[in-house]
Amino acid sequence: MKKIFLLSLMVFVLVFLPLTTAGELKPDLSDIIAKTSATEKVPVIILFYDTPTPADISVIKSDGASIKYHYTIINAVAAQVPAQAVDKIAKRAFVELVEPDYEVKLVLDTSTSQIQADKVWDAGITGKNIDVAILDTGIHDEHPSLIIEKEIDYTGEGTDDLHGHGTHVAGTVASTDSTYKGVAYGADLFNVKILNQYGSGSGSDVIKGIEWAVDNGAEIISMSLGAEIDSCDGTDALSRAVDKAVNKRVVVVVATGNSGPDSGTITTPGCSKKGIAVGAVNNNDNVPSWSSRGPTDDGRVKPDLVAPGVGITSTWKDNSFKSLSGTSMSTPHVSGVVALLLETDSSLEPADIKNILKTNALDLGLDENTQGAGRVDAYASYFYVSNITNEPENETEEDEKETPLGLGKRRNIDLPPAFNRDLASAGTTPDSWTYGFKKFSEGIGMFFTFDKVAKAEKYAERAELRLSEAREMTDNGKPEFVDELMEEYQNNLEKANEISRIAQQAGKDITKVTEIISIATSIHLDVLEDVLERVPEQAKPSIQRAIASSKKGNEEALNILEKAQPEKAAEIHLRVAEKRLIKAQEKAEEGEFEDVENMIEEYEGGMGEASRTAEIARGLGNNTTEVEQVIAEATSTHLEILAEVHERVPEQAKSSIESAMAVSSNGREKAVEALKEKDALGDIPEEVDIPVEIPETPSSGSGDAGSGSDAGTSNGWSTSSSGSSSSSSGQGKP
Repeated sequence: MKKIFLLSLMVFVLVFLPLTTAGELKPDLSDIIAKTSATEKVPVIILFYDTPTPADISVIKSDGASIKYHYTIINAVAAQVPAQAVDKIAKRAFVELVEPDYEVKLVLDTSTSQIQADKVWDAGITGKNIDVAILDTGIHDEHPSLIIEKEIDYTGEGTDDLHGHGTHVAGTVASTDSTYKGVAYGADLFNVKILNQYGSGSGSDVIKGIEWAVDNGAEIISMSLGAEIDSCDGTDALSRAVDKAVNKRVVVVVATGNSGPDSGTITTPGCSKKGIAVGAVNNNDNVPSWSSRGPTDDGRVKPDLVAPGVGITSTWKDNSFKSLSGTSMSTPHVSGVVALLLETDSSLEPADIKNILKTNALDLGLDENTQGAGRVDAYASYFYVSNITNEPENETEEDEKETPLGLGKRRNIDLPPAFNRDLASAGTTPDSWTYGFKKFSEGIGMFFTFDKVAKAEKYAERAELRLSEAREMTDNGKPEFVDELMEEYQNNLEKANEISRIAQQAGKDITKVTEIISIATSIHLDVLEDVLERVPEQAKPSIQRAIASSKKGNEEALNILEKAQPEKAAEIHLRVAEKRLIKAQEKAEEGEFEDVENMIEEYEGGMGEASRTAEIARGLGNNTTEVEQVIAEATSTHLEILAEVHERVPEQAKSSIESAMAVSSNGREKAVEALKEKDALGDIPEEVDIPVEIPETPSSGSGDAGSGSDAGTSNGWSTSSSGSSSSSSGQGKP
């Protein structure tokens, strides 16, 4: 214990002991300042003698510094500083050096870390044994950093790359060079040459190349090519070929084109319906002007994602390396990430992968037809995939259960993977003597996290970790640890939301963190309810308090998210409601009817909120097509399941289900009507037949419809009477 204490003391001294030698300015920064007006901000890197304390950061902020990044790999921050204040900051006792934030070219060894592919490699995932077909100008097969498994030529020039573009693209996916390492450097490359030495070819050759790739077992097709057509609505032959390949379980990743910044500049096959269309960002996650923008000519959002595409250094046709820019460079970054995901879970369908990539992309706060869902994040996507809950082995048998007369074969709810994952491993638990070190490390990490959004995310992670530990303690028959863990879970969750609110008031983009919290708490509820059933009576009150805290945390996160992105909040409300409906369905099938009514009421409240927030988004002029399609399609299934549950439950519980059906039906009608106005209904039926009489939903302001809704509950966790919950769907446009 004495050694441990001395070690801790040394760490404390090293972290907090101030140094007194003042720093200096780099000479070239002095030259920049001499040519800059006093109040104009200059981008700089501020290096510290030691890890900066919160007090140090506060001082340089008071000097005028606006912090952009706080590094952990070096003792430094990136900041914008008024020219007149740079010298003052350099003379601070704790500052070692202030230098310009130099303009650098993004090369492949840093673009992979930009999308966090290196963190996936650390987990042992490199795309091993995943077949990626590169449809391009060929791949130079003598390059020492590239290994080609199969190849074919459709140009008559032979399979070698006489242009260089295809070799460059292939290296971004799977180069094995130690410096310019591909995103999925363990993947297998298929060389499908469909463009000639001048970089041109015919659509017919491209389609033939797609066909060959599918027939030869490619799991991913990467196409950094495009053609300008009128109109680009996904109905042309090349787009259809892409969609067919996806139907055959091949993930197809395509470039959007380099015709920006005008809207509607997507090229084919970027306008295909099922391919993953990729735009570009630079090393600062800014979208360059030339990256093509959506929408497609039939009104769909494109691109789906953006990825690094400026100054990318990769393999070249003369066995060297070369730097290029374009959405051609962005596309193979995403193709490589897909290979990492498929190695992690080979059962993933193309639609799953597309959804995972979009759900876990880094939102850049730009128009969705500029950034899509945001910049691809390899590690966040891998994390979700690695934690997806496996489907039950008897799924087919479940699908074929008898259903009430008139419904045919009941469909199951297919939740997105983000809502279906399990908790991460607890790691060291409270019954271990090393648990104190774990908590100490967490505290140090939190202490030196200064960005409010990052701090909120860390609190959310800590809340989930405490819950994971509580579950493991329960599994190990040690419930005596649960009370304290549940209290910490609640405190961390409250802190996460509190800091998110503060960050939002300070103008920070909190969309991602509130989305994480709202999804996580819906998962936490399932875990808590499971733990509640297994702990002794004396431990149940703490679990029940944690359940209430989880519901409240979900509500608060969604309230914050609603202000920033109501259409996203609407979709999460719907998914959370679906989780309650799934639970109600399971309980009804097992004959445990006492909980069904409450769960149905919670479902009803959530669906009312989904409809309400979708209306808010429409009122703000946001693009709500996607969430309206989700609502319209999902509620068709919901109504079938509700009708089945209605058949099973006792007579006294039927009215609450009928009320929920009214809310669900009303929300569906609004979504369908909005889609019809935009001519975006597609294959979604206007009406569905349900063999249950659904009561009319009261309109806004009528009778007790308005007063019946619970003013303190806005996320579907309401436990009020069925009549009060039903009013959610009756609210008019805000």
